[in-house]
Amino acid sequence: MVGYATIDARSQWLRRFRWFRLTPDAAPVTFNHPAARGRPVTMAEVLLDIVGQAGVVAHHRNGDPLDNRASNLRAVRADAPPAETGGRRRSAYRGVLWDPEGESWVAYGLAAGRYVDLGRFDDERAAATAAREWAVENQSIHLEDDHRAGGFGRALGPPRAPRDE
Repeated sequence: MVGYATIDARSQWLRRFRWFRLTPDAAPVTFNHPAARGRPVTMAEVLLDIVGQAGVVAHHRNGDPLDNRASNLRAVRADAPPAETGGRRRSAYRGVLWDPEGESWVAYGLAAGRYVDLGRFDDERAAATAAREWAVENQSIHLEDDHRAGGFGRALGPPRAPRDE
């Protein structure tokens, strides 16, 4: 899906990041911002320099997540997340994120460098289950995370030492 975001001319430096839209109506996000730690961060958060700040969110004055002009953005205090999130805005599960506008959990997968929308869920665990099942089916999951590259590729476990024979 292709979409175009509106930015100010002085914001052209944003092009050094690769941007995605996880759902058709979502804000553009990137995963390779230095402060993102592998989590999605929105273009508005990057422009407002609030990536990783707790209790602060980006707000689009006109409600359009693709309109990222400075005059349309402001940083505001985060409202309390819904009770079912257990007080968290970020999921503990890979492939799951909270959508505050839709008030639901979004499951996504990664295939051939593109993000796949797996649906919206009321329950975080249901979204995590969908994301894991899709990842296992498509062999895109890293079941171990202690490798510096983020897992063991398509292997189902860590490399084993050769047996002495």
